[in-house]
Amino acid sequence: MKKIFEIVVLLCFGVSFLSIEKEINNVIYIDPGHGGIDGGCEGIDGTKEKDLNLQIAYRLRDILESFGFVVKLTRSGDYDLATNDSNRKREDIEKRCSLIDGSLLYISIHINEYPDKSVRGAQVFYTTKNEKNKILANLIQERLCKELKNTNRTELEVNSKFLLNNISSVGCLVGVALCFEGEEAFINKKCYNI
Repeated sequence: MKKIFEIVVLLCFGVSFLSIEKEINNVIYIDPGHGGIDGGCEGIDGTKEKDLNLQIAYRLRDILESFGFVVKLTRSGDYDLATNDSNRKREDIEKRCSLIDGSLLYISIHINEYPDKSVRGAQVFYTTKNEKNKILANLIQERLCKELKNTNRTELEVNSKFLLNNISSVGCLVGVALCFEGEEAFINKKCYNI
């Protein structure tokens, strides 16, 4: 769990640095990815990505609130935002975008999934709809690389993520790619980078 705390502190550093401008809307949204029937990656011990994303979101929220930010979560428990079963994932992501849009900034938390064991470490994804997205992504990525020393990856512009493309607020998606050791390993045949 020490690594989760380290990642949360690094995320806070990036958010705090970028948010020094006074804005009318001071709400920061944290989006813990997945939830409900969508568990995301699953670890060898049955740990689900959705649960780790939520743990990280809680800690990040608490620290940011201690800095004086108003922080909201897109979900605060094990559920998604959809109300019907047809096109459930689409409805969930559209509702997340609707909640987040117009906030000061947002961070969507996920755990990356790769089939290649050689791919490891955290990576931040952004879209260039707003130049501040790249600045935030770069700040967070640099701190993750420097402090965690588990990756030399760089922030990556992506244009295929619905969430990133459909929010006008400043933000990014952080694939935290946790590197636990021993009993806390979150690794299976699909999640080698964590």
